[in-house]
Amino acid sequence: MRAALASAPPERARARARHGPPPDRPAAPAPGVAAADPAARGRRRLCCRACGAVIARPEDAIAVGGAHSHHVFNPAGIVFHIGCFRDAPGVRAVGPRTGRFTWFRGYDWVVTACGTCARHLGWMYHAIADTAPATFQALVLDRLVETGGDDGGDDGDDAGG
Repeated sequence: MRAALASAPPERARARARHGPPPDRPAAPAPGVAAADPAARGRRRLCCRACGAVIARPEDAIAVGGAHSHHVFNPAGIVFHIGCFRDAPGVRAVGPRTGRFTWFRGYDWVVTACGTCARHLGWMYHAIADTAPATFQALVLDRLVETGGDDGGDDGDDAGG
């Protein structure tokens, strides 16, 4: 709950602290928490915490620089806890591609936002040379919620790929 409050605007954070999550969106486990039912794993989704739009799938998590998750900071000193994913079809690129202050050597990046509500969710990285992976998404983990597994028929094919 503390991570959710830290990323929300102050007025929303105070309301959420008093009233809990909105009634139309049940509280979900943190991104990366496995589904209790292994058969439901393919139906799990990482969704935008702000609007609920599907952003990525937990099974698309990858290790970059030796790990899936990283604690990083930008030039303004803002710290982010990010996770690396091979794909995130629910985001869109915002702004120009750059190599300045990259967190991953050999990669340029571009800011990404939720394709539905435009909330900043992370960065898409592009290899400068012949580096694997050629592209990947670095998503801010506390701006996502993991949902799904209880809809009774989604086979996981609609999240892209």
